[in-house]
Amino acid sequence: VGEGTRRMMNSDPITGQAAWFDLRVKLTKCAPGETGAWPRFDPLPAAAVERPAVLRWPQWANPQVARSSAT
Repeated sequence: VGEGTRRMMNSDPITGQAAWFDLRVKLTKCAPGETGAWPRFDPLPAAAVERPAVLRWPQWANPQVARSSAT
């Protein structure tokens, strides 16, 4: 990668969540009459900072990303 460029990451630029092919999921068939989804978690606490009504990615910023060569 040349000077002044950044590596292209395999994740969402806002949340940092990895791409779909980095995940592993196991599905099992439900028992007859079984309903619902598990596990169930308590709600997360509210964020400590105010969130904007609309999230925007800075369109004016040029990230200058570089793709690595596929070897």
